[in-house]
Amino acid sequence: MTGVLSGFPPALTVWRAGLSDLLKQAGRGQSGGVTQTRLGNLLVISQTALTVILLIGAGLLVKSFVRMQQIDIGLNSRQALTANLLLSKRYLDPARRESFVRSLLESVGGAPGVQEVAMHTDPPFMGAGSHETFKVEGVADPSPEHGFPASFDMVSGGFFRAMDIPIARGRDFDKRDDANSPPVAIVNETMARQFWPNGEAVGKRLQFYYDKDPQRWLSIVGVARDVRYLGRLIAPVPQVFVPSQQSPYATLPYPQAPFVSLVVRTAADPGPMMAAVRERIWAVDKDQPIADLQPMDQILQESAAAPRMYMLLLGIFSAIALAIASAGIYGLSAYAVVRRTREMGIRLALGAAPGQIVVLVLRHGMLLTRIGGGLGVAGTLALTKVIAGFLYGVTATDAPTFVGVLLLFVALAFFPRTFPHAAQRPSTLPWRSAVSDPGLHVPLSACGQARRTGDTSTSQVSPGTRFTHVSTCLTPRLDCRRCL
Repeated sequence: MTGVLSGFPPALTVWRAGLSDLLKQAGRGQSGGVTQTRLGNLLVISQTALTVILLIGAGLLVKSFVRMQQIDIGLNSRQALTANLLLSKRYLDPARRESFVRSLLESVGGAPGVQEVAMHTDPPFMGAGSHETFKVEGVADPSPEHGFPASFDMVSGGFFRAMDIPIARGRDFDKRDDANSPPVAIVNETMARQFWPNGEAVGKRLQFYYDKDPQRWLSIVGVARDVRYLGRLIAPVPQVFVPSQQSPYATLPYPQAPFVSLVVRTAADPGPMMAAVRERIWAVDKDQPIADLQPMDQILQESAAAPRMYMLLLGIFSAIALAIASAGIYGLSAYAVVRRTREMGIRLALGAAPGQIVVLVLRHGMLLTRIGGGLGVAGTLALTKVIAGFLYGVTATDAPTFVGVLLLFVALAFFPRTFPHAAQRPSTLPWRSAVSDPGLHVPLSACGQARRTGDTSTSQVSPGTRFTHVSTCLTPRLDCRRCL
């Protein structure tokens, strides 16, 4: 298919053009026909426009990914291990479950290199999370049959230290918060701002909406820092933490899910600690299944897998397009120089400096680049609605990205068009041989309105004669009478 599409335009050109037209164009020397020149220009413009679109898209995704990695998630994921445990039926009894969790924490916490270990029921970055509905004292319910939804996590002592989540106000859970003490809770900053924007959340009370004990209210003893539990790109939601020794499920109309998550804070790299943690868990219950035992950093990386894949794929395609565009521009530029050998020789014969020839080629190339770049920017702007859905912290019309890509293409357009000239020794440049030909004389009739400096009585112009129009004439020909 690629070969058919690539060969179709030249074949169409030959088919539409008559033999006499082709011979006439060939007879004009190496300057090339108009059709071939226009086709080459169209290819350069198309390559430039498509590559600009890909490069701007890749630049926006890279910038968005960097911004996403800089988001503060609210906890320290380094030197931390997590493991998910699906409990068997023998731990459905709350007392046996509490005993198993206590033994588990003691066993894992005694492993060398473990600084802190805790249990909780809502692991971060793993999905939708656990939610409950609450009543807030002094705040009217949103409807007669519904309370306020919030993320819910039942945690053991030392959880906030193990996760390295700071307590912004109030206190952490401690040994006072057992089954015989008044129920307590810790809320996050988002929930505190939502319900007590002008006051202090510590000391306020809330209640599980479906609690069968209407007198069981939870006193807020602390406010924890916000954590992006659902991922880097999802803003924190209201969240309530309760101590595991004060499990609310004894008075709730539904049982607790048979699932707990373990978090282990290590003194060094958590990778080598995984085997020791696994052995400590099986020392308590050799039949206990263990899932997702891995460093927390790995979970974070997996949560950003989709944006990373988009960035990588578009980056690869952009690099390939850039390489193809560079090769195409270089090839067309080199071919254009070879085709215009006779024209360049005539220009030098009329007195043009070699630098003027180079500027002429560069000026034409930069014109094509500007057109292609403009079309590429227009195409990107037309796709802003599509691109915006993949970006974070960056707009689809980010000016620095657009300007950077265009500057890159200016350099890209300049180098390939300079290289065909710089790569050759001055003595081997094609127009040098044309100018050094002692038999080359340009008739004055070729430029009927030109004014040469020197002997005006000479009917033939020798190489080196300078005309005042040489820097402005774009297409000097032997039969041209309108060079001015």
